[in-house]
Amino acid sequence: MTEFQGWLLLAMLAAIVVALTHSWYWVAIGITFAVIGVCGLLTDLAKSERNRQP
Repeated sequence: MTEFQGWLLLAMLAAIVVALTHSWYWVAIGITFAVIGVCGLLTDLAKSERNRQP
């Protein structure tokens, strides 16, 4: 499992938790994890782009 898939999994888990609970507390945590996941995803993409270039 790559780092990319790990971030995606985290974001998905956060979304599922939010959907199940609908509590503002969990919504805040879910949004936080989603933001972290997206940031990590973008960082990974930028890293892989840089690695591909000679």
